[in-house]
Amino acid sequence: MSDLPKPTPWHIYESMPVPCLVILPDLLIGAVNDAYLAHTNRERQDLLQHSFFEIVQADTTTEQQLRTSFSEVLQKKKSAEFQLYYTIAVAGKEITDCWNIKNVPV
Repeated sequence: MSDLPKPTPWHIYESMPVPCLVILPDLLIGAVNDAYLAHTNRERQDLLQHSFFEIVQADTTTEQQLRTSFSEVLQKKKSAEFQLYYTIAVAGKEITDCWNIKNVPV
């Protein structure tokens, strides 16, 4: 047996190589992992407790797609997946990106 400490779920979340956000039911960002910060070149304090739609500047169609997905996940308690093209503000610049989104209830 190894003498290494058992990682906590929080440690695993923080260490995941996939960018992840925890979005609360009121759509505020509750947590963000290191991979998300590295990918977006953002600081944790700039994201936490801000509305998801303050951070992700989505056009009307994309915002509706996201809101529908969030609503379905909250109501049905089941995951939803889709591909998303969006623009995000990073250090005063707008960057267009494509992400495979998976919203999961926790």
